[in-house]
Amino acid sequence: MQSIYKELITSKTGIILPVLQSGKTLESTYNPERDAERKIQSLNISENFLLILGFGSGILIRKLIEIFPDSKIFCVEFSKTDIDFLKKIPGNESLIEKIHIFSKEEIYNSLIQNYIPSLYGNLKIIEQTNYLSENQEYTEYLRSEIQRALSDISKDYSVQAHFGKLWQHNILNNYKGIINTESKTFNIIYQNKVIKKCAVLAAGPTLDKKIPYLIQNRKDYFILATDTAFQAAEKSGITCDAVITLDAQNVSTTHFTRKLSNNTIFLVEYSSSPSIIKKIRKTTDNILFFTTGHPLTDFIANKNKSLHLNSGSGTVTIAALDFALKAGFKDIEVFGADFSFPYNKPYAKGTYLDTLYNNKACKINNSETVFSKLMFRTELKNVSGTKTTGVLKGYKESFERYLTDLKIPFEIKQNVYVIKNSYENISKELSNSLLTKEKIAEKIKSENQNLKTALLPFTAFLQRTTSEKNLDLLHEQAENDFRRYLNL
Repeated sequence: MQSIYKELITSKTGIILPVLQSGKTLESTYNPERDAERKIQSLNISENFLLILGFGSGILIRKLIEIFPDSKIFCVEFSKTDIDFLKKIPGNESLIEKIHIFSKEEIYNSLIQNYIPSLYGNLKIIEQTNYLSENQEYTEYLRSEIQRALSDISKDYSVQAHFGKLWQHNILNNYKGIINTESKTFNIIYQNKVIKKCAVLAAGPTLDKKIPYLIQNRKDYFILATDTAFQAAEKSGITCDAVITLDAQNVSTTHFTRKLSNNTIFLVEYSSSPSIIKKIRKTTDNILFFTTGHPLTDFIANKNKSLHLNSGSGTVTIAALDFALKAGFKDIEVFGADFSFPYNKPYAKGTYLDTLYNNKACKINNSETVFSKLMFRTELKNVSGTKTTGVLKGYKESFERYLTDLKIPFEIKQNVYVIKNSYENISKELSNSLLTKEKIAEKIKSENQNLKTALLPFTAFLQRTTSEKNLDLLHEQAENDFRRYLNL
């Protein structure tokens, strides 16, 4: 890929400047240092997270580091070729090591992974005018990717602010129950996995038509149900080999109202409702805890032993699929992953919502009416002959992107995702493993900044529900609550 820069020149004050293909420079060819200082003064920066569009000579970034040494500085260039070209300027290689610089294709993931509103406050975007005017088509791409990232971060932050307290409450309550329980180890790589396929059951309406097939071919499958599909399978006479749940809300206990089997493995997120765990333990100790990346769980978990599952945009179906891949199943079929409303229904028969709505049905308010209200909560879109919503479309994209990113081939046959697993990140033995309180206390001393990150979802909750706006005080309150709860 050709660089947008063509050569280097020297300013009147001796600063080496890159020249764009158009012949323009990003900075003044007379006194770029003075101009950089003036630019910074005119921006009136108060933010701690700075995103600079265009690295140029690096003089602007050097001045920003001098004036705002505690700020997190990110910079985007159009391509890796451009970054390599800019490293030719003396001093830039060491400067680049002090910041985060990436190409335009990496901007979305870089922001998603690093920009945390409750830690850094607002984000400040600093544009280099000549840099953006050089390639207008790239400029539009940059701005759209930034907006897409900020939109997704905003959604995630809203979720954290809403569920932050509940997540922390559940994790710490579950911690007390797990740490005092003998750690169970399960051999997930079953000897018959070579001859058995894994059926992942989601709760979409097309599952109804696949249940008879699964019953008829039960011996050929290891059946892993999502929590919502669990009752639908059990009511049809299928005893699931495993079921997975990750919802923190207490309403999720309704997925487990039936008599549970001692032969089923229950995969439970550390932040799940303690009521679910209490219900399961009345029948069995076959509980395998996992994390989907909550920073507090990551902080208190034994990383070498705890199971980490990818849940994509937060969907239990992706977490179930991730487990099937990591368990080593080579042939995986995902049933009921509709991400839409086929047959004008939102769920398969036998789910708790299906039972709830049918129990409340009457002549003037039948179950179809109630289900229609559920579907029409947001605007419906017609895609390939079935109805869907923007949220469900996003879940589908997240599900398929997860497979694409892992380079795992898949196809959809008669509403079933058929997946041939070539993924090699297999865990032969998995156990419930959290650090002891003594180990956590040691970790706090050596990783205090990491503790601040671990408590961010709860801090986001405090920021939304209290009048206090000072982030340092909110972080301190969150840490005090954490220490008090675990008697540290």
